[in-house]
Amino acid sequence: MGRRGSIILLGAAVIFSFCSCVTAEEKTEKPAPAGGAATIAVLAFKNLCGDASLDWLGVGFAESLSTKLANVSGIQLVERTRLADAMKELKLQDTGIVDASTAGKLGKIVGAKYVVIGSFQKAGDSIKADARRVEVETSVASGGVEATGKFENVFEVQSDLAIKLAATLGKSVTAEEKAVIAKPETTSVTAYELNAKGVKAANAGNLDEASSFYTQAIEADPKYAEAYYNRGVVRFMRQDFTGAESDLNKAIELDPKDPMAYISRGICWIASMNYVKGMADLNKAIEVAPNDYRGYGARALAYMNAGNAFLGLQDTNKVIELNPKLPEAYFARAMCNIALGNLLTVEKDYKKGIELGGTPPPELAQMMLMLGVGE
Repeated sequence: MGRRGSIILLGAAVIFSFCSCVTAEEKTEKPAPAGGAATIAVLAFKNLCGDASLDWLGVGFAESLSTKLANVSGIQLVERTRLADAMKELKLQDTGIVDASTAGKLGKIVGAKYVVIGSFQKAGDSIKADARRVEVETSVASGGVEATGKFENVFEVQSDLAIKLAATLGKSVTAEEKAVIAKPETTSVTAYELNAKGVKAANAGNLDEASSFYTQAIEADPKYAEAYYNRGVVRFMRQDFTGAESDLNKAIELDPKDPMAYISRGICWIASMNYVKGMADLNKAIEVAPNDYRGYGARALAYMNAGNAFLGLQDTNKVIELNPKLPEAYFARAMCNIALGNLLTVEKDYKKGIELGGTPPPELAQMMLMLGVGE
C-alpha cells in the first residue's frame, strides 16, 4: 500500500520534504487529459454534518484517499507536511476547503497540478462524500464524483471515491490496483478514528497528543501499519530514534510495499549515524516504488550530506523528471551543481524554484548572493 502524504514527514530536515456539493453538470465532464504523471494534493474534507465531533473524518478522508490514489500508476501525491506548511502560510485551518480559488493558491505553493477538495455528510448510519478536482493553473473545479454507503463501511466508500477520482484524472485503474485500493487500512473504525485524530493533532504540532492517539489506535488494532508508521514519525521528531526504528520496523513488517516506511526508517538510521543501513532502506524504497520521486529525493539528500554531490545530482535530476513542479528539487540541483563547480545552470534552477513558489534555503540564497544572483 503506497504512503500518502501522512503527517510530518520524517524528512522534515530534508530539502525535498517530498509527506461541497457537486452539480449534475460537473458530474458529466470529461476526464483530465491522460499521459504523464499527475501530481495531486488531497485536502481535508469539509464536515457538512453540523457535528464537530466528526471533524476528524475530514482528515481521515484526505489521508485514506491519498494512500489509495498513490497506488494508481501515473499519480503522485504531495506530502502532508508540505500541505501543512502551505496552509500555515495561507493562514488556513485543516477543517476542509471547498473554495476552488483558495485550493488553486495552495496548489501552486506545493507544486501540484491538481488539488482534490471535498465534503462529507453523515445521516443516521449512512455517509455520503463528494469530491472535485481543481486544476491549479486555472483554479477551476471540475470532475465531480460522489460515493455513498453505510458508515460502518466507510472504507468501501473511500475506495469507491478513489477509483472515481482516478478516472477524472485520466488514469485507468488496473485490476491489481483496484484490489490494493479496496484493501482497508484497518478493520476497526475506532482505530481509524483514533489515527485520524492523531494526524490532526500532529499537523497542529501537538506531538504528545498525537502519540497518545496513535498508541490507542494500535491498541484497538495491533495490525494497523499506518498507526505504527505515524507514531514512529512522532518518536523521530522527539529524537527517540530507538522507538522510531521499532515502530517503523513493525510498519514495514505489516506493509512491506510501502516506500515511505523505508524512506522514513532510512532517514532514522542515518540520523543514528548508521549510513549503511540508511542507504539500504532508501535503495529499497526506490526498488519498491521506482516511479515515486520521494525515494530519489531522500537519497539525493543523503548523498549530499555525505559529500557526494555527483550522485546527489543524478538523483535530483530523477526527482525533477518525475515531478517537474517541485521547487525544492531545483534548489537542491542548484546546490549540487555549485558543489561540483558547474555554475552555468545554477541561476536557471534557482529562479525556476522561486517561480514555482518555493523559498530557497538560506545557505543557497547566500551562495547565490556571492555569485551575484538575487537581491
